[in-house]
Amino acid sequence: MYDDAGIGPLAVYAHGGLASQALEQRMDLFDWTPVLRAGRRLVRYDARGHGRSTGRPVDEDYTYPSLADDLLGLLDHLGTAEAVDAIGASMGCGTCLHAAVLAPDRFSRLVLLLPPTAWSTREPYARANRAAADTVERHGAAAWLSARGERPRPAVVADVPDLPPAPPEPLLPSVLRGLARSDLPPPAVLVALRCPVLILTWADDPGHPVSTAAALADCLPDAELHVSRTRADVRTWGSRIADFLTALPARTRGDARVPPGAGGPGLPRASGAPGAGQAEGEGRRTAPSHPARKESAMNSAPPEPELPDRVPEKRDAVTPDLPPLGPTAPDLPVAAKDRAAGDDPEDGKGEQAPAEGAPDEAAPDEAAGGNDAGEKGERPAAGPGNETPQEPTD
Repeated sequence: MYDDAGIGPLAVYAHGGLASQALEQRMDLFDWTPVLRAGRRLVRYDARGHGRSTGRPVDEDYTYPSLADDLLGLLDHLGTAEAVDAIGASMGCGTCLHAAVLAPDRFSRLVLLLPPTAWSTREPYARANRAAADTVERHGAAAWLSARGERPRPAVVADVPDLPPAPPEPLLPSVLRGLARSDLPPPAVLVALRCPVLILTWADDPGHPVSTAAALADCLPDAELHVSRTRADVRTWGSRIADFLTALPARTRGDARVPPGAGGPGLPRASGAPGAGQAEGEGRRTAPSHPARKESAMNSAPPEPELPDRVPEKRDAVTPDLPPLGPTAPDLPVAAKDRAAGDDPEDGKGEQAPAEGAPDEAAPDEAAGGNDAGEKGERPAAGPGNETPQEPTD
């Protein structure tokens, strides 16, 4: 099931683990109005087994690659011929990256919100999710949730309400195990992605560590990173996303892509310092240097002339408000089985105990399942999603 609003080029949003569109609206974390007003058609969907989308008790259905197949199946259903913009939070971040690796020509830009734990920091959360799944099967979801002790959340989402996980209890163990089996694509694979990427995350969230976001910004050829430290700054994410999606396409110099803000004649200089109107500590943007760019700059004998800016198309600046419900897409689980399904968000700081209140993958509690404290152990906390309920990391 999905919600469809706005008119213009298509952007698709994938939520975090254990969340849903309805849960995220109740959390009131993200404001999508700027994206609609910028002249974008925004489709937000419930991942299989979450919210209004049905699912099966099959672990493999909830891995990132399977969720990526579901996303590609949704694009097929929408009948999009051109490349689209994709936005994903936590588990949705993993979904979008895997989909972009599988079909890079289908995506024009990526926005990655709250990247979950990945690579070397992933295993503790995977263990916690597996333990949580066992607890839910033996004692029920209520016992698992009540057994978990209260853990501090990131300051930016401390006031966001705790909500029960979106997947129904019969599917919850499979969702948790599917997320436990998931990880972001290897850095060696991500370096081949050429589309512009915006990465937005917040500080002090073990389930969505800044280290993952920074590592992604380093390995993706055309990435921009912003770290928020206050709720007020998180409120600017909708406008930041709208600005990014409507920016002029990256220009090319020689064989190297140069995104707006990367520097060079006629281009604004990128800097780690706060931009105009941005308070110190509110966030930071980085335009990681790329070997190809450096090499191109060093070997360019006579500088090549700058290409003229492309004149952006005019788009309707006023779009309708998000409808409560959108059209019903063919059952995601079925569409996904035609391709392969997948979905899950998470983000955590290394070995710190995951904080509640993030979007995607929540980590199961040790108490509930004898898990490691370093793994997630709260209910799907506030945020786009959680791999294990109450503590978003995927």
